Amino acid sequence: AVTLAATQQLLGPLRLRAEIRCTPQAAASAAKSGWSELSKSDRSGGAGAGGGSSRFADMRAAVKGELRGAELVYGIDCPLPPALGAARLVAWYNVNRGEAMAEMRLFDL
Repeated sequence: AVTLAATQQLLGPLRLRAEIRCTPQAAASAAKSGWSELSKSDRSGGAGAGGGSSRFADMRAAVKGELRGAELVYGIDCPLPPALGAARLVAWYNVNRGEAMAEMRLFDL
């Protein structure tokens, strides 16, 4: 599976994480259709004629159509202060499956 993850520090040690997981074939197909949609918009007049936002909206729609079966997971995590980085509290939600979990992850120092 191919996983694309993005993490953003929200406030202090609190981090928000988003992941999208799909098969390698779906990722390649999405990249190919997105690139072809972007190239088609370039050949038909470029950013001046169709507008840059509509060009990227068309590309986003093409990629989203190819990644229809991909899993989307949101999560939030925070280190536990007394553990000095050896433990984290993690909560996540899988949009496709409709399941959520909170867990404490312990790391060996």
